[in-house]
Amino acid sequence: MQQPTSSSRPARLPLIFSGIAAFACICIVVIFRGPSSPSYTWVGDDFPHTLPISLPPKKHVMKADESHFGLQADHEWSAIFPKPWNGFLSLGPEKRTFAVSVYHQLHCLDLIRGALNDKINEEFTEFVGHAEHCLRYLKDTILCRADMTLEKSFWSEDRHGNTVPGADGVGATHECVDWDVLKTFMEENPVVLPPNATAKGGETSPEPAYLTVLVLYH
Repeated sequence: MQQPTSSSRPARLPLIFSGIAAFACICIVVIFRGPSSPSYTWVGDDFPHTLPISLPPKKHVMKADESHFGLQADHEWSAIFPKPWNGFLSLGPEKRTFAVSVYHQLHCLDLIRGALNDKINEEFTEFVGHAEHCLRYLKDTILCRADMTLEKSFWSEDRHGNTVPGADGVGATHECVDWDVLKTFMEENPVVLPPNATAKGGETSPEPAYLTVLVLYH
């Protein structure tokens, strides 16, 4: 059998190096491009769990500003919502309509604001300032986390007979934290009162729980 000549081996070296270089280039491209984005049909339950965008980080300092977002500030509360559909949008090739959870949450908060406006009378005047504080606080914390879970929507009619999208949030899965673990941690690390304290803790307080909470968080 004829043995390959020594001159044929060096001739193959450029091909080997070229193959290695090409493979290395492919690996580099794959690494820097990262995993490919999943594709969806946007039919039934085949859609992304959250809004497919990445939000940059943002710091927000809570301020004691009583001049904005009060119970009567209809225009300011309305301005939170993206117009014209107040938190609904269309996605996918068939332009399927979804609600985004953060705006659903803000809508519910605004609905409570409206209910407070209707129900508050002289008997509850002392709670107006605290209610406004709570509304501002919840508004800021909801926007801070900006839950982008997508919620299935349905078509409905408003009170004027206009066709509008709606959502009830039923069936949407949210990425949460285990609040039972948090509750256990809180209970295992109770408040330690100073030696000169005049109270012995919430469990012996004669006030109803909601009044105690108002005092603690006001």
